[in-house]
Amino acid sequence: MTEIEKALSKFVKSRMTSSSFVGKVLAVDQTNYTCDIEPADGGAEFYDVRLKPVIDSSDSGIINIPAIDSYVIVSVMDGDENRAYVSFFSEITSMLIKTNSENSIELKNNGEVIINGGELED
Repeated sequence: MTEIEKALSKFVKSRMTSSSFVGKVLAVDQTNYTCDIEPADGGAEFYDVRLKPVIDSSDSGIINIPAIDSYVIVSVMDGDENRAYVSFFSEITSMLIKTNSENSIELKNNGEVIINGGELED
């Protein structure tokens, strides 16, 4: 690696402020797709941690719902604790797959499958 490459690499790494930590799920809000987390290192609790990294008007995508008391990895974007999201789940109670066209499939850990909220159309 040249001196310029080393200097550039050092500069870029110094500007990267994202971080991650392990935490325990205390509560889950399935309406807003957030959860409350207690960091494993005993730090202050994090509230309203996103279950998907992007907050927008669409709730389409794949959303994992973590089990209470399970452990997750929380990532913090750009060092802003208000932009924290769950990036890994040790245990989930369900997985929700939603499309932009209002179609959804929910897979629960008991084997139950719910299509379009339980309302099927012909």
